Amino acid sequence: MILNFVKISALLLAGTWGSQITLENKEALVKKYPPAVRQTYQNYTQLYKNTQKLNDFVSIYKTLSTQEENFSAPLQVVWEKYWLASDSQKLGQAALARPKFEWVAAAFPGMVLSNEAEGTVMILRPSWKALAVLAKHTTDSTQDDRFTALMLKLHGEHWSAFPEWMEQTWDYGGCSRLGSGKHTAFLKEIQAQIKGGSAFKETLHQQKEILINDLLEAQELCHNKAQALKELNQMEKQFSWSRQQKQALAIQRQRIQTGKVHETGAQ
Repeated sequence: MILNFVKISALLLAGTWGSQITLENKEALVKKYPPAVRQTYQNYTQLYKNTQKLNDFVSIYKTLSTQEENFSAPLQVVWEKYWLASDSQKLGQAALARPKFEWVAAAFPGMVLSNEAEGTVMILRPSWKALAVLAKHTTDSTQDDRFTALMLKLHGEHWSAFPEWMEQTWDYGGCSRLGSGKHTAFLKEIQAQIKGGSAFKETLHQQKEILINDLLEAQELCHNKAQALKELNQMEKQFSWSRQQKQALAIQRQRIQTGKVHETGAQ
């Protein structure tokens, strides 16, 4: 009798969990937003439909860049409840019904729902593929076309924590592709866009900083050290560096030469 009761309870939990705390559509999500976030969302979706000028695109990009967490917050609440409930399930209980977020893509043009932090976080991120299409709608500038083309090369169709000059080898890290020529090519394009007065300087400077940090501080190499040293030496000559950066380049060169920077599956 007790065993039957446990089985029935588990089935009821699996069947009713989703309807208790899930979000089933855009309307239900928007109701969860504070008034200011709701208005920002409405402005965003309306402007996305009517984008014609570079300033429109810049506004779209600024909104999705700054509102990721606000737009995602109700989705994360649902996901966290599901995650915690699943994690605390007892042996023999039926699997809980996973929240259905398939409708989210249509509700957030230019964004994609990403599952991060070992599956514990649901957050909206830029969709570079969609933004590249949107950039073609602007008629007064190609800055947005160049920017989104670069982001596509760097990250792929969607936002990624691992730019193309890195290779992910575990959940939170990876090896540097120094020696492949990618650092040189991307730094050259990033600097060219910044020098050209890009409206996306903040993001470009962030990407430049991440790239240089990888160049100067990488702990693992995807390629062998001879290839890495060759590109590092070429970059030192090709680009301008501060005194502090030159010192860091010298230290990194020595670390690579002495094997302190580990070769991971060197090619």
